Amino acid sequence: MSWRNRPTHIDYLSSSTDNIAFIDESGTPSLKKVIKSDLQGTTLDENERYFTVTACLIKRTDFEALQDLVMELKFKYWKDALFVYKTQEKRICFHSRDIRGRKEAFSDNIIDYSSFIYDLSALIDSAPFTIISSSIDKLRHIETYIHPEPPYSLCMNFVLERIVMATDNNHKCEIILESRGKSEDKELLNQIKYLFDHGNTYFSSNDFKKISGIFFNPKWSKMHNAQKSYWGLELADLCAYPIHKYFIYGTKDKAFLTLEQKIYNYPTVNGYGFKKFP
Repeated sequence: MSWRNRPTHIDYLSSSTDNIAFIDESGTPSLKKVIKSDLQGTTLDENERYFTVTACLIKRTDFEALQDLVMELKFKYWKDALFVYKTQEKRICFHSRDIRGRKEAFSDNIIDYSSFIYDLSALIDSAPFTIISSSIDKLRHIETYIHPEPPYSLCMNFVLERIVMATDNNHKCEIILESRGKSEDKELLNQIKYLFDHGNTYFSSNDFKKISGIFFNPKWSKMHNAQKSYWGLELADLCAYPIHKYFIYGTKDKAFLTLEQKIYNYPTVNGYGFKKFP
């Protein structure tokens, strides 16, 4: 069944794929609380005001080597690279929020946390991939436009445009997003298909033919009984938060500095590898 028919997941990459982009987000895409806060004049929580979508673009030729680096790190700190999440033993999943909070598998009681963070930073620093990201100030968005577009699809469009820019001519790229739910995935897929079929002001439908598929994967593979995770999504999750934080505060912390040079078109990233809106 074609990826265009309905949201579907993917476990094996196509042999014709030259690049793979894993995409994740930080913050919440909804405008409801932003609109309510603006009408009532109340203070808005940062997580509600800002939203970021980030892609990690990996060349097919680098995919297996990068996968080995990720798995090597998981095996180093957890027996068989597994951990019991609630009642089920699963592949270790690098989830940014859990890592920052030292929760679950990342508790000081489970691992040497400082050593792990050092090794994780070293992995991200040396890993061969390119970052493309878009952030939106939702409050400014609703104040600027009478009919503001949904933040998720807007940021996604910006990211997809830049994936097209970063993909060499005659090369193909598959996109893998983390599934958010059947209705949400279906709505996003329809919006992406419209973009691909009609193009926009800057890119034609022919330009978007570089993207050969859009897929929606969960954190763990059901086919492998959660003994496999989609590490590319984890990588996107790890990169999304530092960029999101940089967009909010304008300061470059250690995590951001580790990945900054991977942003597309570095050092001239604004408008290229990093799109701020509005």
